[in-house]
Amino acid sequence: LDSPQVSVRRDSAIALWKEGADAEPALDALIGALEDDNGDVRMFAAMAIGEIGPAAGRAVPGLIRLLNRRDDYCLLFPGRYQAAVALAQVGPAGHATIPNLVGILREEPHATLVCSGAGLSLQRMGRPAIPALAELLSQPSDRLGWAAITLIGFDMDLWPEVVVAVRPLL
Repeated sequence: LDSPQVSVRRDSAIALWKEGADAEPALDALIGALEDDNGDVRMFAAMAIGEIGPAAGRAVPGLIRLLNRRDDYCLLFPGRYQAAVALAQVGPAGHATIPNLVGILREEPHATLVCSGAGLSLQRMGRPAIPALAELLSQPSDRLGWAAITLIGFDMDLWPEVVVAVRPLL
């Protein structure tokens, strides 16, 4: 991941992504790759970190920096999208980022991939995300659709808690 050639860095990140949890020994290099100049390298590094799972909890600060990066563009899915998704995959360490993900839903333009990634991540986080999404719904905003869609997408086992959280808004 430290090659001067973009194609080598990208291919290395792809290979580590395919390794899944076995890529954990390369976690520090992947965290560094979240700051790469190339969007594809950043995207695949975030994907690889997500596949490592809860053992990648220390990558959360780097994932947040990528999530907040406004100049992140690449051919497939932006690194920002993958960072949002990875925040759910790293387990409880990612739960501390719920306000960041809700902030994406509140502040981003409608129908962006990063909003989709934030919504997906919040759904995967489940129960810990419900209060923050309900709070977002309580605020006047033209972006409430993302919060509503995210709440609707929760696992059916969590629906009783979703109903309790949004009942005061009805």
